[in-house]
Amino acid sequence: MTSTQLSDRKKSAVLNMFLFTLNKNKAVIILGSVLNFLVLPIFPTFSMRENIGSNGYISEITLAALFACFLISMAATLILTDLNFSFMHTKSSSDLFFAVPLTRRGLFVSRLLASVVGGFVPIIIPTVSAFLICLGDGRNSYAYGSLWFLALTLLTGIMFAAVCSFFMLFAGRNFEAMVSFVVFNVGLPVLALIVVEQITSNLYGIPYTTFENEFYFAFSPILSGGYLAFSFMNSIMNEESFKIPVSTIIWVSLTVVIFIISLIFAKKRKSESAGSAFAHKLMPTLLIGLASILAGFLFGFIFTGDAEFSYAFVTFAIIGGLLIATVLGAIFNRNFKNVGRSLLIGGVSAALYSAFVIIIATGGFGYVTRTPDIEKVESATYLVGGSWYNANTDVASTTITDKKDIEKLLTVNKNVIENRVLNANDDTNTFYVAYKLKNGKTFERWYSVCRYFDKNNFALLDGIENKMNNLDFAFGSEENVRMYVSAPDMGEGKETEYLITREQAKALVTSAAKEHKTTADYTETRVYLYNMVIDDEGEEMFKRSKRHSGTYYETVIVLTEKSTKTLELLEETKKSAIEETVYE
Repeated sequence: MTSTQLSDRKKSAVLNMFLFTLNKNKAVIILGSVLNFLVLPIFPTFSMRENIGSNGYISEITLAALFACFLISMAATLILTDLNFSFMHTKSSSDLFFAVPLTRRGLFVSRLLASVVGGFVPIIIPTVSAFLICLGDGRNSYAYGSLWFLALTLLTGIMFAAVCSFFMLFAGRNFEAMVSFVVFNVGLPVLALIVVEQITSNLYGIPYTTFENEFYFAFSPILSGGYLAFSFMNSIMNEESFKIPVSTIIWVSLTVVIFIISLIFAKKRKSESAGSAFAHKLMPTLLIGLASILAGFLFGFIFTGDAEFSYAFVTFAIIGGLLIATVLGAIFNRNFKNVGRSLLIGGVSAALYSAFVIIIATGGFGYVTRTPDIEKVESATYLVGGSWYNANTDVASTTITDKKDIEKLLTVNKNVIENRVLNANDDTNTFYVAYKLKNGKTFERWYSVCRYFDKNNFALLDGIENKMNNLDFAFGSEENVRMYVSAPDMGEGKETEYLITREQAKALVTSAAKEHKTTADYTETRVYLYNMVIDDEGEEMFKRSKRHSGTYYETVIVLTEKSTKTLELLEETKKSAIEETVYE
């Protein structure tokens, strides 16, 4: 027999096994197809019966229903992968399949392909239906987008099947395979969430945008695939450009790696592995290690009532890690005699997690107290938000280049850091600062600041604000500005809007900035100014959106009873203003 004939024979064997497996999967495929066929028309039909919206609305509802069909197809893929590889978990079935005149790698590939195709078939008819519905509604971008969605569904199905088959291959029993799949796909994102929460809670000043939402999806093919589909649907409905998420790119690469590892191990897997907990020692090691860290956090949080560092938290974290390691070791070994290795893994994992908690609680190797050297700073941008200390910086950020001004800003920055324990008690205000260094890098920090923290601290910035005259961006092209005053002595139900000039509005904001108060004893008056157009240099840097409501912009001045000059100016402004609207 020539090599060509041998190759053709192997391909034929793989194809035959693929068709055989697909035929065995027909019940799940038919059920998934029926569910998808029923789901897609439900929402558009309901909308038409209720006479809701236009054809465009029907198209959007159709795409939303298509996403539900996607979830059903992914569930079918996972179920089929579990069914198609469950033969490896029973010795008699394993011996039978391995006796088939087909290489083990060929057997693995054929069963994997059957799982992918079996989960993909149910989405075909709904997608084509969505294409026709959207095309009939005149939404061509929606229609062709649904076909692109079909391709993304196939890509996601391949990821799901490859990852699930990997766990089925490395487990000796179906129970351990499912536990592994669930723990890694749910446990890793949860662990990422826990770690990020503890980092942001303990590393005072770390920017909230350091960890984007997509960061968590990168830890699971399930979440990554769902996020991919949702992002694509959202981009179509909002008519926005679509970029493949980074988490998807990561998992496509990992899928290739996982598939290669599976092919290597499939040839070496012994039939005797069936019935035992795992076919390789690496899997229980990783599983117990991850579970121990999760249990460590859970025990520490439950028994101390806090996620921040304390000796009690660390103690209970280690106890929790050892306990879950013992339980899992007993389950995997079916007795408590051989749990020593599991205890060691759990103890090391819990200790590493505790060390991580201690490091971030003590400042993250100087991260919290670090500020840039003034000689290395080229410019600095800052914003104080949610405070009435200075109406100016609550409106827009300020960028400075003068060395003396930067030195004042660094002093304010250091004072905020030194008072971080006080600030943690009432973190209602924000202080954002970004230093552009001469080497081209940016040193950025976001602080939560106590409302009544050091009333003279931010006063150091007053000179900068007055010199920058940031209010010259004021109020755009509108000659008049709407003003609404909310004061405690106005009486319930009496609210008045005034129409004032741009110069009057600027005068009020400037006066409030000079006369800011941070005492706890105050009677509050709020002045709302509308139609302000804000040109904020730090908007992109701090990822802030401009203040707006409807078609107008807004800024708020908060005055205390000690803001005497501004209150007098406010009364004079009212007298010359036009009372536009009175609400009784």
